[in-house]
Amino acid sequence: MIFVISSDEPWGKMMHTQLHYALELSRKHTVYFIDPPRKWPPNLSLLWSKTRQINQNLFILPYLNLLPVIKSLWVTIRINDFINFSRIKRILRNRNAQKVILWRFDPQRMLTASSCKFYGTIYHVVDDYRGKAANRFLLQGSDLVITTSPRNQEYFSTMHKNVFCIPQAISDDELQHDDRESEKIRKQYGDFVLFTGTLSDANDFSLILTLVQHFSHYNFIFVGPEMLNESNKKLFETILSSSNACYLGTKDGKELKNFIHASSACIIPYHFTPKKTGDIRSPLKALHYLAQFKPVITSVDCEIDELENKAIYFANNQTSFIQLLDACLQKKNNYDITAVKNFLDHARYDKFIDKIIDLLTELKAARTE
Repeated sequence: MIFVISSDEPWGKMMHTQLHYALELSRKHTVYFIDPPRKWPPNLSLLWSKTRQINQNLFILPYLNLLPVIKSLWVTIRINDFINFSRIKRILRNRNAQKVILWRFDPQRMLTASSCKFYGTIYHVVDDYRGKAANRFLLQGSDLVITTSPRNQEYFSTMHKNVFCIPQAISDDELQHDDRESEKIRKQYGDFVLFTGTLSDANDFSLILTLVQHFSHYNFIFVGPEMLNESNKKLFETILSSSNACYLGTKDGKELKNFIHASSACIIPYHFTPKKTGDIRSPLKALHYLAQFKPVITSVDCEIDELENKAIYFANNQTSFIQLLDACLQKKNNYDITAVKNFLDHARYDKFIDKIIDLLTELKAARTE
């Protein structure tokens, strides 16, 4: 099989869900990963550009926005899609592939795939895509819809008959770490609380400032790209002026695992939202923490009910966040390592990929009977 994966996240150091699936699929299959456009106007040389090779089976192909995309002006998106599908057809022509699957993670591009004869098309919903204008096109052209959230499954099931919830996963690589490197990190930073991921306006920087001030005997390490508006940028600068706060920029996956392993606890400090009814946030960050057996203190529902109050501790306000973090740092949180191991044994990309492909194959077979 050959897989064409559309992504709204670029190939890079930050290993988002889309990148994990591409990498895992490439262990057994040829994968073309469609990098989202970086800017407009485009570099027209991309029309004839060759793919960038990551490993023996994984190739990166940049998406070309020939026309500027104006919100809800679908004709420009369709033209851009047609150009990019034509490039894909040209590449696949030399592959003699019997089955090519289009796996769409991008909720804005690669909407109409009729110009390519794909064996099957998957729409994989990994974030809160409810209400996205392009959903009607993506759903019409999809054989199968996969969601990582039960709430997304409930929403999309009203619009498509083949919607399945398959949660976020981890890979074998994420369970590994380098003991020597982790020890170096501990010696350099001492006991520390770790934040990883994009520093965005979705994070509650007032909460973070309070944590840094309250737990002044612990260091706070921040790892990830920074994408903040002016007010939050100033607040983050105030946080970093504290002697126990340090921003290290973006780290690749191998380095990041060592930092997680060296930490005392890990936090997910978004703005507080009601459990089960608030915004849907990907639990991928929590999985990265759990893979190194670290307690997770979060202000949003990670939708991993089997580990609630066993490894994941949900706070609904600032006071409870402080109390839960303190309990974790004091090792009074009743961390259930057996429950975490059982969960990690199940939540694996290879198992979930096999399940998704089986679902698609069954659907295709049922239609030919």
